[in-house]
Amino acid sequence: MTEKLGECRALASGAKFYRGDLHIHSHTASHDVRDLDMTAQAIVDTAIAENLNLIAIADHNEILNVRTAVAAGSAAGILVIPAVELSTPEGHLLCYFPTVEALERFHGRLELADRHTQNSRCKTNMTGCLDLVDEQGGFGVLAHVDGGNGLEKNDPGGSSFKQDILCHRALLGIELNSAQSAVSYTQDDEDPIRVELGKKRIERLGLGERQYLARILNSDSHTLTALGRNARNDQKLTRYKMTEPSFLALRHAFEENDSRVRLEEEVPDTTPYVLGAVFGGGFLDRQAIHFSRNLNCIIGGRGTGKSTTFEAIKCLVAGQADADVVDSEVWPNQLHLFWRDEAGQEHSLSRSMGGQLENLDDALEGPISFDIDCFSQGEASRVREQAKSDPLALMKYLDTFTGVSDALRIEAEAIQSLAEKQSEISKAENIVAQIPQTQRSLSTIQQQVAAFQAAKGSEIMQLQRSLATENGLRTSVIKSIRDISVALVNQSVVSLIEDARSFVVADGITTGSDEARKIAELADAFKAKAEELEYELEEAFKSFKSDVKREMDVWALKERPIRDDIEVKRASLEQQGVKLDMAHINKLTNDEATLKQTLANLKSWEPELKRLKAEYANLLSERWAARSSVSSCRQRYAAKATKALSEVLTDLRVKLQYVESGYAQEAVAIIAEALNWRTVSHAKARLLITALTVPGLLDAIAKKRVATLTAILTEDGTTQFTKSEAEDIITKLGESAVKASLEKCQVDDFPKLTVTRNSFGSGGNTVVQREFSQLSLGQQQSVLLALILSSDSKRPLIIDQPEDNLDSEFIFHTFVPVLRRAKERRQVIIVTHNANIAVLGDAEQLIVLKTNRDRSQIVARGSIDDISARDAACKILEGAKEAFKRRARIYGIV
Repeated sequence: MTEKLGECRALASGAKFYRGDLHIHSHTASHDVRDLDMTAQAIVDTAIAENLNLIAIADHNEILNVRTAVAAGSAAGILVIPAVELSTPEGHLLCYFPTVEALERFHGRLELADRHTQNSRCKTNMTGCLDLVDEQGGFGVLAHVDGGNGLEKNDPGGSSFKQDILCHRALLGIELNSAQSAVSYTQDDEDPIRVELGKKRIERLGLGERQYLARILNSDSHTLTALGRNARNDQKLTRYKMTEPSFLALRHAFEENDSRVRLEEEVPDTTPYVLGAVFGGGFLDRQAIHFSRNLNCIIGGRGTGKSTTFEAIKCLVAGQADADVVDSEVWPNQLHLFWRDEAGQEHSLSRSMGGQLENLDDALEGPISFDIDCFSQGEASRVREQAKSDPLALMKYLDTFTGVSDALRIEAEAIQSLAEKQSEISKAENIVAQIPQTQRSLSTIQQQVAAFQAAKGSEIMQLQRSLATENGLRTSVIKSIRDISVALVNQSVVSLIEDARSFVVADGITTGSDEARKIAELADAFKAKAEELEYELEEAFKSFKSDVKREMDVWALKERPIRDDIEVKRASLEQQGVKLDMAHINKLTNDEATLKQTLANLKSWEPELKRLKAEYANLLSERWAARSSVSSCRQRYAAKATKALSEVLTDLRVKLQYVESGYAQEAVAIIAEALNWRTVSHAKARLLITALTVPGLLDAIAKKRVATLTAILTEDGTTQFTKSEAEDIITKLGESAVKASLEKCQVDDFPKLTVTRNSFGSGGNTVVQREFSQLSLGQQQSVLLALILSSDSKRPLIIDQPEDNLDSEFIFHTFVPVLRRAKERRQVIIVTHNANIAVLGDAEQLIVLKTNRDRSQIVARGSIDDISARDAACKILEGAKEAFKRRARIYGIV
């Protein structure tokens, strides 16, 4: 660990999420515990081994082992919450208290029956128990509400007694058997009766519109082996956000459970995150930050270095160190950044003024670029402007957050492979297309040869044919040897080594002079070996060339007797009165041999063309499979994002969907050109793509489905294409070149983002629905941020002043709920001066900056529960406590 990393880690990083198991039974106190090892001390020891930070021994109607467990936990450094599980007439109830004394006072006022037996029970009803819990400053949780002896099993429906229980202010949570349980008493509950019960609780207690009961998982363990594990024996229970584990912090976590309670099954096991930053020199000289793994809010007045901090973190992303502030007079002379990857490995990085990011742990192979999602100031405005000229601007932007990059890369590779294969097919088709003409030319020559043979020159013609054929073969061998010679000259490794060596013998190397010299020596050694091997190869080729020439000369010499024999036979025929034109015969036989060889070569391409077409068919299937994979990835994100936003947003309904393969501008141009449609008629080409998509159009072409095209209607409902027009389209687009162009053209999914909002006016409630392009800049920004935060990405997300263009109401209702939900799934770092984001976002760490003359410094750090951080935040975000109180009085709130 580097010195700077140690300096960073020594700093506080705000509140954390602590693992808890708040439902454990012990021996002697619970009648159904048979494990003799379930003593208070053993439970504490096992909890520590299971990496738990807080536990509660909650025995059936008894508290015998609680005091001992609390003492054992205090000695071992683990928080033990005094608790008991009551078997009430309505179902089991978990009760938690700030002290053992409070628990004992509560327990003494209960009416218990058949204690320490299988029929042990609490005669006091659940509402009465909750009243007593409230008196002692405790709170209750419905035990295994969705299982045996749970409230839902014992009292389904919405009776008035059940309403009294669920609307009791001392009841703060429900314990589930499974994270997938349908019971939640929220608007997302599948049971409408439970949904109404949740609404009544909010109304009676005057809670926030989404301030529901906390959902938790415990082990309900009766053996040591089950402790710290859920019903499926997984180490996945519940995490509670606290600055330090305490009863009050736990109670506050239950009250603010949407941001402070997390079921471990619903969050990633590990996530990569920015560990910290240390600044040396510049405006933030000698400042250091140890970031929380969850939500960090960097706050301060104007000109306090917030955006400098933001741009410093962006240096971890390749190509992102391009802002004006980078390497300016306020920029640090030396910036240290620290990253922890998903595998738990830490990386120390450093950047000097005007330099590049370096990995201090492994300068040669260590990573210097990391995946971070960034939302800078003016990001929404840029997307808005791009969307005016590029219909896919929104999709391209969302793609950076949806994890579709791998699928897009595979699709691009598939298209490239298809294009390359089509090029090979075109070449093969051009070659094969020469076969008929070559065959005709050969037939013509052969007819002339046959005519000479008929004129008593058959023997001479046969001998001449043999000579011509073998001469052609020798010519082919000579050409191949010439090709080998060219390849040996053009592929010299030595010149490449010399190029590499030149970089390390250049002037100006000071820091790495020793290493540069060593690299040059290594290059020289490698060059010597390469020269030796190249010399051996060159000599071997010379020998091969010489030997081949010798054999070719011998071969040619063997033809001399044949040529003499031809001359004898020609002279004999002339004496008989038959005169032969030997020059013409030589030409015919040479042409015949050449054409035969050419035809053989051309025909060898027929099976090759067949093979290429088979490969093309497979590649085409892969291309559309890749296209489908991209679309599926986007559709999954759209569905999850829409669902996630519906669960946290109240006054807005955001729906994101993609029209699969619904946009293909390249295909529109191909169609218009093939059909000779003018620019004004491109609308018809676009209609073809919109109605059928490129895959659908290709399918109609392949199957000649004229009816598919004639069924396409215009906006006013009339038929766009007649039968003859449809037939003409299928014929022209079915031509091989056009069809191939459509098969490899760029096809994209078309995003459709709609926002629906209830508008209340004098005329009553009206529903207003708008497309993304129709929203205001502020609304677009809010929706974009909500979509980014609701993605499945585990990459850290850094945001610079998201409150720009947004009003506080919109931030509170739209941005903050999604932020509170997202911050346990990924690290979020926000630069802001908006109180709603920092305070209501329930930041795990507030980093408060204040300017001191020509420097800025961190004056406070910690969660909103930390008094110093809270006071500093109030002063900056609210204008000090007095300003906040005065506004509250003016509003009539206090």
